[in-house]
Amino acid sequence: MEILIVSVASLFAGLIDSIVGGGGLILVPALFATFPSPPPATLFGINKCASVWGTSIATLQYARRVTMRWKVLIPAAILALAGGFMSAWR
Repeated sequence: MEILIVSVASLFAGLIDSIVGGGGLILVPALFATFPSPPPATLFGINKCASVWGTSIATLQYARRVTMRWKVLIPAAILALAGGFMSAWR
């Protein structure tokens, strides 16, 4: 039953996130209500994983429809990834 509740919450969170953003406002409370015993970091990590996959798939769909300037985007993405790792490492 827990999987069904979280799956439905994920569906609504993805729908809201694709329209206006902020799908975590639906998924995080659903995760905490459904699974009260795991550590909060685990539940936030599950939410972040769903967010990363949703953003990645949306980026792929966007790249299929729009001509991307990869010579500009790839260095920017590498620098953003490096900056994210450095700030998380601190």
